[in-house]
Amino acid sequence: MIVKDAVCPFCGCLCDDIEVEVEEGRVVAVTNACELGTKKFTGEKRLKNPIL
Repeated sequence: MIVKDAVCPFCGCLCDDIEVEVEEGRVVAVTNACELGTKKFTGEKRLKNPIL
């Protein structure tokens, strides 16, 4: 599944044209994000469940 127009909340720019490809509940690819955004979406230590 590809999620289009995802918003990247990791810096103040709030880029909103990011595409995130998800397979079996895991992020496998990120398009249109900077290096920081890509690392945050795909990193091993990212939050995988809501904390609220």
